[in-house]
Amino acid sequence: MERHPNTEDKKPNKTTFIKVRCTAEEKERIRSRATNAGRKYSDYCREMLLSGSVIAVP
Repeated sequence: MERHPNTEDKKPNKTTFIKVRCTAEEKERIRSRATNAGRKYSDYCREMLLSGSVIAVP
């Protein structure tokens, strides 16, 4: 029997883009911080934009 996920369990698709201009050095600093926090680049940026802080993954 095939199991279908609950609609409540589904996360909404992320289909909209936000573009931010920065220098190559700033982009590398952001990527480095995301890596150090154990987060994906886009997840890190999204969390920073929404809450202003990102908690590192232990």
